[in-house]
Amino acid sequence: MKNLPGVKFYGPTSDSHSGALATIGFDGKEAEKLESHLLEKFKVHVVTIKYEAINGIRVTPNVYTRFKDLDRLVEGIKDFIKA
Repeated sequence: MKNLPGVKFYGPTSDSHSGALATIGFDGKEAEKLESHLLEKFKVHVVTIKYEAINGIRVTPNVYTRFKDLDRLVEGIKDFIKA
Protein backbone atom coordinates (compact mmCIF):
# COMPACT_ATOMS: atom_id res chain seq x y z
CA MET A 1 0.00 0.00 0.00
CA LYS A 2 3.04 2.27 0.17
CA ASN A 3 2.49 3.28 -3.45
CA LEU A 4 -1.15 4.33 -3.14
CA PRO A 5 -1.73 8.03 -3.80
CA GLY A 6 -1.89 10.18 -0.67
CA VAL A 7 -1.19 7.35 1.79
CA LYS A 8 0.07 8.30 5.26
CA PHE A 9 1.49 5.79 7.71
CA TYR A 10 1.20 6.85 11.34
CA GLY A 11 4.02 4.78 12.75
CA PRO A 12 7.23 3.08 11.72
CA THR A 13 7.35 1.22 8.41
CA SER A 14 10.81 -0.31 8.55
CA ASP A 15 11.08 -4.07 8.99
CA SER A 16 12.98 -3.68 12.26
CA HIS A 17 10.48 -1.28 13.88
CA SER A 18 7.06 -2.26 12.55
CA GLY A 19 4.60 -4.95 13.59
CA ALA A 20 1.15 -6.31 12.89
CA LEU A 21 -0.61 -3.13 14.03
CA ALA A 22 -0.83 -0.29 11.51
CA THR A 23 -2.60 3.05 11.38
CA ILE A 24 -2.98 4.54 7.91
CA GLY A 25 -4.80 7.48 6.39
CA PHE A 26 -5.11 9.27 3.08
CA ASP A 27 -4.75 12.94 2.20
CA GLY A 28 -8.15 14.57 1.74
CA LYS A 29 -10.10 11.49 2.88
CA GLU A 30 -11.99 11.19 6.16
CA ALA A 31 -11.18 8.09 8.19
CA GLU A 32 -14.83 7.56 9.18
CA LYS A 33 -15.87 7.35 5.54
CA LEU A 34 -13.13 4.85 4.80
CA GLU A 35 -14.16 2.75 7.81
CA SER A 36 -17.81 2.73 6.64
CA HIS A 37 -16.83 1.95 3.05
CA LEU A 38 -14.72 -1.04 4.09
CA LEU A 39 -17.40 -2.48 6.35
CA GLU A 40 -20.41 -1.91 4.09
CA LYS A 41 -18.91 -2.91 0.74
CA PHE A 42 -16.14 -5.33 1.70
CA LYS A 43 -17.14 -6.64 5.17
CA VAL A 44 -13.77 -5.57 6.59
CA HIS A 45 -13.76 -4.18 10.13
CA VAL A 46 -11.22 -1.51 11.06
CA VAL A 47 -11.19 1.16 13.78
CA THR A 48 -11.13 4.91 13.15
CA ILE A 49 -8.37 6.80 14.91
CA LYS A 50 -8.87 10.57 15.06
CA TYR A 51 -6.57 12.20 17.55
CA GLU A 52 -4.61 15.43 17.16
CA ALA A 53 -2.93 15.13 13.73
CA ILE A 54 -4.02 11.52 13.13
CA ASN A 55 -6.90 10.87 10.72
CA GLY A 56 -6.71 7.21 9.86
CA ILE A 57 -7.82 3.66 10.39
CA ARG A 58 -6.18 1.09 12.62
CA VAL A 59 -5.64 -2.29 11.03
CA THR A 60 -4.92 -5.12 13.46
CA PRO A 61 -4.59 -8.51 11.77
CA ASN A 62 -3.79 -11.53 13.91
CA VAL A 63 -2.39 -15.01 13.39
CA TYR A 64 -5.78 -16.19 12.08
CA THR A 65 -6.04 -13.47 9.41
CA ARG A 66 -5.75 -15.02 5.96
CA PHE A 67 -3.81 -13.41 3.14
CA LYS A 68 -7.00 -13.28 1.07
CA ASP A 69 -8.58 -11.18 3.85
CA LEU A 70 -5.70 -8.72 3.68
CA ASP A 71 -6.07 -8.66 -0.11
CA ARG A 72 -9.75 -7.76 0.36
CA LEU A 73 -8.71 -4.91 2.69
CA VAL A 74 -6.34 -3.51 0.06
CA GLU A 75 -8.99 -3.93 -2.65
CA GLY A 76 -11.47 -1.99 -0.49
CA ILE A 77 -8.99 0.80 0.16
CA LYS A 78 -8.20 1.10 -3.55
CA ASP A 79 -11.93 1.20 -4.32
CA PHE A 80 -12.40 3.97 -1.73
CA ILE A 81 -9.56 6.06 -3.16
CA LYS A 82 -11.11 5.88 -6.66
CA ALA A 83 -14.49 7.13 -5.39
